[in-house]
Amino acid sequence: MADITILQGNDITLTVTVKDSAGSVVNITENTAAFYISTSPTKGVIDAIITKTTPSEITITDAVNGVLTIDLSEADTNREGIFYSQLDIEDTSSNKSTVFKKSIEFTAVMN
Repeated sequence: MADITILQGNDITLTVTVKDSAGSVVNITENTAAFYISTSPTKGVIDAIITKTTPSEITITDAVNGVLTIDLSEADTNREGIFYSQLDIEDTSSNKSTVFKKSIEFTAVMN
């Protein structure tokens, strides 16, 4: 079973709260974000079939509390199977951090 299940062919917005390893929210003011979906769990960014970035497809909605949204369109979700996602943030000093790596299942029917 995948970490995230999305109904195939729908527009969807994913809401993410960025937290550190201790579980505290991270202030992402002036950070950029990139979200990738690939067919391989090991090649994420390299073989991405979908890439979303700030500010066009990722919106930082509450920077102080680490909240951002990722917009996936019908064209993005119009596929079936299990894929692999990765969310990265980068601060103003060009320090990159991976927020998460999760499997995503696009399915024609929700269980």
